[in-house]
Amino acid sequence: MKKNKWFALGLLLIALASCASGEGGGGGRNKVQKIKFLHIWSESASQFTKICNDFMSENEDIQIETIVSDYTNVPNYLNSQIMSRSLPDVFFYWSTQVAGYVQAGACLPLDDYMANWADTFRDVESWDLAKVGGKHYSVPFRCTGEVVVYNKTLFDEQNLVFPTDFQGFEDLLVSLRKISSNPSFSPIALTGINGGTLPAMYTAFQNFGELITHSYEDPNFSKGLLIDSEENRVLEGRMLDKLKDLNSKGYFGQADGKTKDTSIRNFMEGNAAMLLLNNNNLYLLDELEGVELGFASIPAPRGLDYTYVHSDFDGFSIAKQTKYPDACVRFLKYLTSKDVSQYFSDQTDSVMAAGGVEYKNAVTQSVSAAMKDCGKAVFAQNDKEYSTTNIDTKNNEAILNYILGKGRFANGKEVADYVWSNNLTAINDAGLTAVEASVAPQSGDFSWLDIRQ
Repeated sequence: MKKNKWFALGLLLIALASCASGEGGGGGRNKVQKIKFLHIWSESASQFTKICNDFMSENEDIQIETIVSDYTNVPNYLNSQIMSRSLPDVFFYWSTQVAGYVQAGACLPLDDYMANWADTFRDVESWDLAKVGGKHYSVPFRCTGEVVVYNKTLFDEQNLVFPTDFQGFEDLLVSLRKISSNPSFSPIALTGINGGTLPAMYTAFQNFGELITHSYEDPNFSKGLLIDSEENRVLEGRMLDKLKDLNSKGYFGQADGKTKDTSIRNFMEGNAAMLLLNNNNLYLLDELEGVELGFASIPAPRGLDYTYVHSDFDGFSIAKQTKYPDACVRFLKYLTSKDVSQYFSDQTDSVMAAGGVEYKNAVTQSVSAAMKDCGKAVFAQNDKEYSTTNIDTKNNEAILNYILGKGRFANGKEVADYVWSNNLTAINDAGLTAVEASVAPQSGDFSWLDIRQ
Protein backbone atom coordinates (compact mmCIF):
# COMPACT_ATOMS: atom_id res chain seq x y z
CA MET A 1 0.00 0.00 0.00
CA LYS A 2 2.77 2.41 0.86
CA LYS A 3 4.51 1.74 -2.45
CA ASN A 4 1.26 2.32 -4.39
CA LYS A 5 0.64 5.57 -2.54
CA TRP A 6 3.99 7.07 -3.56
CA PHE A 7 3.59 5.76 -7.11
CA ALA A 8 0.20 7.51 -7.43
CA LEU A 9 1.64 10.71 -5.99
CA GLY A 10 4.45 10.59 -8.59
CA LEU A 11 1.98 10.22 -11.43
CA LEU A 12 0.02 13.20 -10.13
CA LEU A 13 3.14 15.39 -10.02
CA ILE A 14 4.10 14.35 -13.57
CA ALA A 15 0.61 15.21 -14.82
CA LEU A 16 0.67 18.62 -13.13
CA ALA A 17 4.10 19.39 -14.63
CA SER A 18 2.86 18.33 -18.05
CA CYS A 19 -0.11 20.73 -17.85
CA ALA A 20 2.09 23.59 -16.71
CA SER A 21 4.46 23.09 -19.64
CA GLY A 22 1.66 22.96 -22.19
CA GLU A 23 2.07 19.27 -23.00
CA GLY A 24 -1.23 18.20 -21.56
CA GLY A 25 -4.70 19.56 -20.99
CA GLY A 26 -5.66 22.51 -18.89
CA GLY A 27 -6.98 25.96 -19.73
CA GLY A 28 -5.82 29.53 -19.47
CA ARG A 29 -2.58 30.99 -20.77
CA ASN A 30 -0.47 28.02 -19.62
CA LYS A 31 -1.47 25.88 -22.58
CA VAL A 32 0.78 26.46 -25.60
CA GLN A 33 -1.26 27.70 -28.54
CA LYS A 34 0.43 26.91 -31.84
CA ILE A 35 -0.55 29.18 -34.73
CA LYS A 36 0.59 29.13 -38.34
CA PHE A 37 1.44 32.52 -39.86
CA LEU A 38 1.62 33.09 -43.63
CA HIS A 39 3.28 36.09 -45.29
CA ILE A 40 4.69 36.70 -48.79
CA TRP A 41 7.95 38.57 -48.22
CA SER A 42 10.94 36.24 -48.40
CA GLU A 43 13.15 39.34 -48.69
CA SER A 44 11.95 40.38 -45.22
CA ALA A 45 12.24 36.93 -43.63
CA SER A 46 14.80 38.07 -41.06
CA GLN A 47 12.58 40.96 -39.94
CA PHE A 48 9.57 38.69 -39.51
CA THR A 49 11.68 36.14 -37.66
CA LYS A 50 12.73 38.80 -35.16
CA ILE A 51 9.15 40.07 -34.79
CA CYS A 52 7.83 36.57 -34.16
CA ASN A 53 10.62 35.68 -31.74
CA ASP A 54 10.16 38.91 -29.79
CA PHE A 55 6.43 38.27 -29.61
CA MET A 56 6.91 34.69 -28.39
CA SER A 57 9.37 35.82 -25.73
CA GLU A 58 6.64 38.10 -24.37
CA ASN A 59 3.87 35.53 -24.89
CA GLU A 60 5.25 32.19 -23.81
CA ASP A 61 1.88 30.50 -24.25
CA ILE A 62 1.96 31.08 -28.04
CA GLN A 63 4.19 29.41 -30.62
CA ILE A 64 4.31 30.75 -34.18
CA GLU A 65 5.17 28.66 -37.22
CA THR A 66 5.97 30.92 -40.15
CA ILE A 67 5.12 29.99 -43.74
CA VAL A 68 6.37 32.08 -46.67
CA SER A 69 4.70 32.09 -50.09
CA ASP A 70 5.02 34.81 -52.75
CA TYR A 71 2.52 37.24 -54.21
CA THR A 72 2.03 35.29 -57.46
CA ASN A 73 1.45 31.92 -55.81
CA VAL A 74 -0.39 32.93 -52.65
CA PRO A 75 -3.92 32.64 -54.17
CA ASN A 76 -3.28 29.07 -55.33
CA TYR A 77 -1.68 28.22 -52.00
CA LEU A 78 -4.61 29.56 -50.00
CA ASN A 79 -7.14 27.85 -52.25
CA SER A 80 -5.42 24.50 -51.79
CA GLN A 81 -5.27 25.02 -48.02
CA ILE A 82 -8.99 25.80 -47.94
CA MET A 83 -9.73 22.62 -49.88
CA SER A 84 -7.62 20.55 -47.48
CA ARG A 85 -9.09 22.36 -44.45
CA SER A 86 -5.60 23.38 -43.30
CA LEU A 87 -5.66 27.15 -43.78
CA PRO A 88 -2.97 28.98 -41.76
CA ASP A 89 -4.37 30.59 -38.62
CA VAL A 90 -3.13 34.04 -39.69
CA PHE A 91 -2.70 34.60 -43.41
CA PHE A 92 -1.72 37.38 -45.78
CA TYR A 93 -4.02 38.80 -48.45
CA TRP A 94 -4.80 42.18 -49.97
CA SER A 95 -7.60 44.05 -48.23
CA THR A 96 -9.62 44.81 -51.35
CA GLN A 97 -9.49 41.19 -52.54
CA VAL A 98 -10.32 39.32 -49.36
CA ALA A 99 -14.09 39.25 -50.06
CA GLY A 100 -13.83 35.99 -52.02
CA TYR A 101 -12.34 34.23 -49.02
CA VAL A 102 -14.97 35.75 -46.77
CA GLN A 103 -17.72 34.41 -49.02
CA ALA A 104 -16.01 31.01 -48.96
CA GLY A 105 -16.35 31.02 -45.16
CA ALA A 106 -12.59 31.17 -44.61
CA CYS A 107 -12.23 34.39 -42.59
CA LEU A 108 -13.07 35.27 -39.01
CA PRO A 109 -14.96 38.56 -38.51
CA LEU A 110 -12.86 40.96 -36.45
CA ASP A 111 -15.43 43.49 -35.29
CA ASP A 112 -15.52 42.19 -31.72
CA TYR A 113 -11.80 42.97 -31.43
CA MET A 114 -11.65 46.38 -33.14
CA ALA A 115 -12.33 48.60 -30.11
CA ASN A 116 -9.22 50.58 -29.15
CA TRP A 117 -7.38 48.90 -32.02
CA ALA A 118 -8.75 50.29 -35.29
CA ASP A 119 -8.31 53.88 -34.11
CA THR A 120 -4.55 53.37 -33.74
CA PHE A 121 -4.16 53.27 -37.53
CA ARG A 122 -3.26 56.19 -39.80
CA ASP A 123 -6.79 56.10 -41.18
CA VAL A 124 -9.56 54.07 -39.54
CA GLU A 125 -11.17 53.84 -43.00
CA SER A 126 -8.33 51.54 -44.02
CA TRP A 127 -10.18 48.71 -42.28
CA ASP A 128 -13.25 49.28 -44.45
CA LEU A 129 -11.52 48.05 -47.60
CA ALA A 130 -12.09 44.55 -46.23
CA LYS A 131 -15.61 45.20 -45.00
CA VAL A 132 -18.00 42.58 -46.34
CA GLY A 133 -21.65 42.30 -45.34
CA GLY A 134 -21.12 45.00 -42.73
CA LYS A 135 -18.27 43.17 -40.99
CA HIS A 136 -14.47 43.55 -41.12
CA TYR A 137 -12.21 40.68 -42.12
CA SER A 138 -8.68 42.01 -42.60
CA VAL A 139 -6.17 43.99 -40.57
CA PRO A 140 -4.21 46.48 -42.72
CA PHE A 141 -0.45 46.18 -42.30
CA ARG A 142 1.38 48.02 -45.08
CA CYS A 143 0.35 50.55 -47.75
CA THR A 144 0.83 49.58 -51.35
CA GLY A 145 -0.02 51.80 -54.31
CA GLU A 146 1.04 53.43 -57.56
CA VAL A 147 2.64 56.80 -56.77
CA VAL A 148 3.75 59.41 -59.27
CA VAL A 149 7.55 59.51 -59.40
CA TYR A 150 8.81 62.60 -61.18
CA ASN A 151 12.16 63.95 -62.28
CA LYS A 152 12.44 66.90 -59.92
CA THR A 153 15.75 67.92 -61.45
CA LEU A 154 14.02 68.34 -64.82
CA PHE A 155 11.08 70.13 -63.20
CA ASP A 156 13.44 72.63 -61.54
CA GLU A 157 15.29 73.23 -64.79
CA GLN A 158 11.99 73.95 -66.55
CA ASN A 159 10.55 76.00 -63.65
CA LEU A 160 7.74 73.48 -63.23
CA VAL A 161 6.03 72.48 -59.98
CA PHE A 162 3.74 69.55 -59.38
CA PRO A 163 0.12 70.81 -59.38
CA THR A 164 -2.57 70.59 -56.72
CA ASP A 165 -5.55 69.88 -59.02
CA PHE A 166 -6.26 67.91 -62.17
CA GLN A 167 -6.62 70.99 -64.36
CA GLY A 168 -3.09 71.94 -63.36
CA PHE A 169 -1.98 68.37 -64.01
CA GLU A 170 -3.21 68.63 -67.61
CA ASP A 171 -1.36 71.97 -67.92
CA LEU A 172 1.75 70.15 -66.71
CA LEU A 173 1.34 67.44 -69.35
CA VAL A 174 1.06 70.14 -72.04
CA SER A 175 4.22 71.88 -70.82
CA LEU A 176 6.21 68.65 -70.59
CA ARG A 177 5.13 67.58 -74.07
CA LYS A 178 6.72 70.76 -75.47
CA ILE A 179 10.11 69.92 -73.95
CA SER A 180 10.95 67.28 -76.54
CA SER A 181 9.96 66.68 -80.15
CA ASN A 182 10.78 63.00 -79.73
CA PRO A 183 7.43 61.12 -80.02
CA SER A 184 8.72 58.44 -77.65
CA PHE A 185 9.21 61.02 -74.88
CA SER A 186 6.51 60.65 -72.22
CA PRO A 187 5.33 63.47 -69.98
CA ILE A 188 4.16 60.49 -67.90
CA ALA A 189 5.10 56.92 -68.81
CA LEU A 190 2.05 54.69 -68.42
CA THR A 191 1.82 50.98 -69.10
CA GLY A 192 -0.67 50.17 -71.85
CA ILE A 193 -1.46 46.58 -70.91
CA ASN A 194 -4.26 44.92 -68.98
CA GLY A 195 -3.61 45.54 -65.32
CA GLY A 196 -1.28 48.39 -66.25
CA THR A 197 -1.24 51.98 -65.13
CA LEU A 198 -3.08 53.46 -68.15
CA PRO A 199 -6.38 51.73 -67.20
CA ALA A 200 -5.75 52.92 -63.62
CA MET A 201 -6.18 56.48 -64.87
CA TYR A 202 -9.75 55.59 -65.81
CA THR A 203 -10.30 54.34 -62.26
CA ALA A 204 -8.97 57.69 -61.02
CA PHE A 205 -11.52 59.53 -63.16
CA GLN A 206 -14.31 57.28 -61.86
CA ASN A 207 -13.24 58.01 -58.30
CA PHE A 208 -13.32 61.74 -59.02
CA GLY A 209 -16.83 61.34 -60.44
CA GLU A 210 -18.03 59.34 -57.45
CA LEU A 211 -16.62 61.94 -55.11
CA ILE A 212 -18.39 64.74 -56.98
CA THR A 213 -21.76 62.96 -57.26
CA HIS A 214 -21.56 61.22 -53.84
CA SER A 215 -22.75 57.99 -55.46
CA TYR A 216 -20.72 56.00 -52.92
CA GLU A 217 -23.19 57.04 -50.21
CA ASP A 218 -25.87 54.74 -51.63
CA PRO A 219 -26.13 51.54 -49.52
CA ASN A 220 -25.99 49.38 -52.66
CA PHE A 221 -22.84 51.02 -54.01
CA SER A 222 -20.38 48.73 -52.21
CA LYS A 223 -22.42 45.73 -53.40
CA GLY A 224 -22.00 46.77 -57.03
CA LEU A 225 -25.75 46.52 -57.57
CA LEU A 226 -26.56 50.09 -58.60
CA ILE A 227 -28.04 50.46 -62.06
CA ASP A 228 -25.59 52.37 -64.21
CA SER A 229 -27.96 55.04 -65.42
CA GLU A 230 -27.90 56.50 -68.91
CA GLU A 231 -26.73 59.79 -67.44
CA ASN A 232 -23.84 58.12 -65.64
CA ARG A 233 -22.81 56.15 -68.75
CA VAL A 234 -22.67 59.41 -70.67
CA LEU A 235 -20.33 60.71 -67.95
CA GLU A 236 -18.20 57.57 -68.07
CA GLY A 237 -18.04 57.93 -71.83
CA ARG A 238 -16.70 61.46 -71.43
CA MET A 239 -14.01 60.14 -69.11
CA LEU A 240 -12.92 57.60 -71.72
CA ASP A 241 -13.00 60.20 -74.47
CA LYS A 242 -10.82 62.48 -72.34
CA LEU A 243 -8.23 59.77 -71.75
CA LYS A 244 -8.23 58.82 -75.42
CA ASP A 245 -7.59 62.47 -76.30
CA LEU A 246 -4.75 62.79 -73.79
CA ASN A 247 -3.14 59.65 -75.15
CA SER A 248 -3.52 60.77 -78.78
CA LYS A 249 -1.65 63.98 -77.93
CA GLY A 250 1.35 61.97 -76.77
CA TYR A 251 1.07 62.80 -73.09
CA PHE A 252 1.44 59.13 -72.13
CA GLY A 253 4.21 58.46 -74.62
CA GLN A 254 4.02 55.28 -76.63
CA ALA A 255 1.94 53.46 -74.04
CA ASP A 256 0.58 50.71 -76.28
CA GLY A 257 1.95 47.41 -75.01
CA LYS A 258 4.38 49.13 -72.67
CA THR A 259 5.19 47.12 -69.54
CA LYS A 260 6.48 48.19 -66.15
CA ASP A 261 10.03 47.33 -67.17
CA THR A 262 9.94 49.44 -70.33
CA SER A 263 8.31 52.36 -68.49
CA ILE A 264 11.01 52.28 -65.82
CA ARG A 265 13.72 52.08 -68.46
CA ASN A 266 12.24 55.07 -70.32
CA PHE A 267 12.20 57.09 -67.11
CA MET A 268 15.76 56.15 -66.16
CA GLU A 269 17.02 56.98 -69.66
CA GLY A 270 15.43 60.43 -69.58
CA ASN A 271 12.64 59.57 -72.02
CA ALA A 272 9.91 60.20 -69.46
CA ALA A 273 9.40 63.02 -67.00
CA MET A 274 7.04 61.09 -64.72
CA LEU A 275 6.22 57.50 -63.93
CA LEU A 276 3.56 55.60 -62.04
CA LEU A 277 5.28 53.00 -59.86
CA ASN A 278 4.32 50.94 -56.85
CA ASN A 279 5.82 52.45 -53.72
CA ASN A 280 7.23 49.06 -52.72
CA ASN A 281 9.13 48.86 -56.04
CA LEU A 282 11.00 52.14 -55.72
CA TYR A 283 14.21 50.21 -55.21
CA LEU A 284 14.11 49.57 -58.98
CA LEU A 285 15.25 53.18 -59.41
CA ASP A 286 18.28 52.82 -57.10
CA GLU A 287 20.74 52.90 -59.99
CA LEU A 288 19.46 56.26 -61.25
CA GLU A 289 22.21 58.83 -60.71
CA GLY A 290 22.30 62.61 -60.92
CA VAL A 291 18.53 62.99 -60.67
CA GLU A 292 16.53 64.17 -57.69
CA LEU A 293 13.17 62.45 -57.44
CA GLY A 294 9.84 63.86 -56.35
CA PHE A 295 6.75 61.93 -55.30
CA ALA A 296 3.08 62.78 -55.66
CA SER A 297 -0.29 61.33 -56.61
CA ILE A 298 -2.88 62.20 -59.25
CA PRO A 299 -4.70 65.30 -57.97
CA ALA A 300 -8.49 65.55 -58.11
CA PRO A 301 -10.31 68.29 -60.04
CA ARG A 302 -10.26 71.76 -58.55
CA GLY A 303 -12.27 72.13 -55.34
CA LEU A 304 -11.95 68.50 -54.18
CA ASP A 305 -9.73 67.60 -51.24
CA TYR A 306 -8.53 64.28 -52.61
CA THR A 307 -5.61 62.73 -54.45
CA TYR A 308 -5.84 59.43 -56.29
CA VAL A 309 -3.51 56.56 -55.54
CA HIS A 310 -4.29 53.21 -57.18
CA SER A 311 -3.84 51.53 -53.84
CA ASP A 312 -4.58 48.78 -51.39
CA PHE A 313 -3.25 47.47 -48.11
CA ASP A 314 -1.17 44.39 -47.50
CA GLY A 315 -3.32 42.87 -44.81
CA PHE A 316 -3.76 39.83 -42.61
CA SER A 317 -6.87 37.78 -41.90
CA ILE A 318 -7.60 35.13 -39.30
CA ALA A 319 -8.85 31.73 -40.40
CA LYS A 320 -12.40 31.13 -39.26
CA GLN A 321 -11.60 27.57 -38.18
CA THR A 322 -8.61 28.51 -35.99
CA LYS A 323 -8.61 26.93 -32.56
CA TYR A 324 -7.00 30.04 -31.06
CA PRO A 325 -8.72 33.23 -32.25
CA ASP A 326 -7.67 35.26 -29.20
CA ALA A 327 -4.03 34.25 -29.65
CA CYS A 328 -4.20 35.23 -33.33
CA VAL A 329 -5.66 38.61 -32.42
CA ARG A 330 -2.98 39.11 -29.78
CA PHE A 331 -0.32 38.43 -32.40
CA LEU A 332 -1.91 40.75 -35.00
CA LYS A 333 -2.23 43.55 -32.47
CA TYR A 334 1.47 43.17 -31.78
CA LEU A 335 2.36 42.96 -35.49
CA THR A 336 0.42 46.14 -36.30
CA SER A 337 1.48 48.07 -33.22
CA LYS A 338 3.29 51.37 -33.61
CA ASP A 339 6.60 50.03 -32.29
CA VAL A 340 6.68 46.96 -34.52
CA SER A 341 5.50 48.95 -37.53
CA GLN A 342 8.24 51.49 -36.83
CA TYR A 343 10.83 48.69 -36.79
CA PHE A 344 9.53 47.16 -40.03
CA SER A 345 9.46 50.55 -41.76
CA ASP A 346 12.99 51.39 -40.60
CA GLN A 347 14.22 48.08 -41.97
CA THR A 348 12.33 48.00 -45.28
CA ASP A 349 11.41 51.65 -46.08
CA SER A 350 7.75 50.61 -46.06
CA VAL A 351 4.81 52.97 -45.61
CA MET A 352 2.80 51.43 -42.80
CA ALA A 353 -0.89 51.34 -42.03
CA ALA A 354 -0.30 51.98 -38.33
CA GLY A 355 -0.54 55.54 -37.11
CA GLY A 356 2.28 57.49 -35.51
CA VAL A 357 5.13 55.91 -37.49
CA GLU A 358 7.99 58.35 -38.08
CA TYR A 359 9.64 58.01 -41.48
CA LYS A 360 13.31 58.81 -41.00
CA ASN A 361 14.26 58.27 -44.63
CA ALA A 362 13.54 61.43 -46.66
CA VAL A 363 12.23 59.43 -49.62
CA THR A 364 9.87 57.40 -47.43
CA GLN A 365 8.66 60.64 -45.84
CA SER A 366 7.79 62.05 -49.27
CA VAL A 367 6.17 58.82 -50.42
CA SER A 368 4.06 58.61 -47.25
CA ALA A 369 2.87 62.17 -47.82
CA ALA A 370 2.03 61.36 -51.45
CA MET A 371 -0.01 58.38 -50.25
CA LYS A 372 -2.09 60.32 -47.75
CA ASP A 373 -5.30 59.11 -49.43
CA CYS A 374 -4.12 55.53 -49.82
CA GLY A 375 -7.02 53.11 -49.67
CA LYS A 376 -9.82 55.67 -49.44
CA ALA A 377 -12.57 53.23 -48.57
CA VAL A 378 -15.52 55.37 -49.66
CA PHE A 379 -14.95 54.18 -53.22
CA ALA A 380 -14.60 50.46 -52.53
CA GLN A 381 -17.03 48.01 -54.11
CA ASN A 382 -15.89 45.27 -51.78
CA ASP A 383 -19.17 43.58 -50.91
CA LYS A 384 -20.19 42.05 -54.24
CA GLU A 385 -22.14 38.82 -54.08
CA TYR A 386 -21.44 37.96 -57.71
CA SER A 387 -18.32 37.14 -59.69
CA THR A 388 -16.92 39.30 -62.47
CA THR A 389 -14.07 36.92 -63.29
CA ASN A 390 -15.53 36.00 -66.67
CA ILE A 391 -16.13 39.60 -67.74
CA ASP A 392 -13.22 41.54 -66.25
CA THR A 393 -10.86 40.70 -69.11
CA LYS A 394 -13.41 41.64 -71.77
CA ASN A 395 -14.28 44.92 -70.05
CA ASN A 396 -10.66 45.86 -69.38
CA GLU A 397 -9.65 45.10 -72.96
CA ALA A 398 -12.50 47.23 -74.32
CA ILE A 399 -11.53 50.15 -72.06
CA LEU A 400 -7.80 49.88 -72.79
CA ASN A 401 -8.19 49.45 -76.54
CA TYR A 402 -10.49 52.43 -76.79
CA ILE A 403 -8.08 54.72 -74.91
CA LEU A 404 -5.29 53.51 -77.20
CA GLY A 405 -7.38 54.33 -80.30
CA LYS A 406 -8.08 50.72 -81.19
CA GLY A 407 -11.11 48.44 -81.09
CA ARG A 408 -14.60 48.56 -82.56
CA PHE A 409 -16.25 51.27 -80.49
CA ALA A 410 -16.94 54.66 -82.02
CA ASN A 411 -16.99 56.63 -78.76
CA GLY A 412 -16.60 56.28 -75.03
CA LYS A 413 -20.34 56.03 -74.42
CA GLU A 414 -20.47 52.83 -76.49
CA VAL A 415 -17.70 51.37 -74.32
CA ALA A 416 -19.58 52.33 -71.15
CA ASP A 417 -22.75 50.70 -72.53
CA TYR A 418 -20.81 47.52 -73.31
CA VAL A 419 -19.22 47.35 -69.86
CA TRP A 420 -22.57 47.87 -68.14
CA SER A 421 -24.20 45.18 -70.27
CA ASN A 422 -21.55 42.68 -69.17
CA ASN A 423 -21.89 43.69 -65.52
CA LEU A 424 -25.66 43.35 -65.67
CA THR A 425 -25.31 39.85 -67.12
CA ALA A 426 -23.02 38.88 -64.22
CA ILE A 427 -25.53 40.26 -61.71
CA ASN A 428 -28.43 38.39 -63.30
CA ASP A 429 -26.44 35.15 -63.63
CA ALA A 430 -25.92 35.24 -59.87
CA GLY A 431 -29.69 35.47 -59.33
CA LEU A 432 -29.45 39.07 -58.17
CA THR A 433 -31.21 42.21 -59.34
CA ALA A 434 -29.70 45.59 -60.09
CA VAL A 435 -31.47 48.43 -58.30
CA GLU A 436 -32.03 52.13 -58.86
CA ALA A 437 -30.01 54.49 -56.70
CA SER A 438 -31.78 55.51 -53.52
CA VAL A 439 -29.47 58.49 -53.02
CA ALA A 440 -29.94 61.19 -55.63
CA PRO A 441 -26.60 62.08 -57.29
CA GLN A 442 -25.33 65.54 -56.57
CA SER A 443 -24.52 67.90 -59.40
CA GLY A 444 -21.01 69.18 -59.84
CA ASP A 445 -18.46 70.69 -62.18
CA PHE A 446 -17.24 68.26 -64.85
CA SER A 447 -15.62 70.86 -67.09
CA TRP A 448 -12.27 69.15 -66.40
CA LEU A 449 -13.47 66.48 -68.85
CA ASP A 450 -13.82 68.97 -71.69
CA ILE A 451 -11.52 68.23 -74.62
CA ARG A 452 -8.97 71.01 -75.04
CA GLN A 453 -8.27 72.23 -78.56
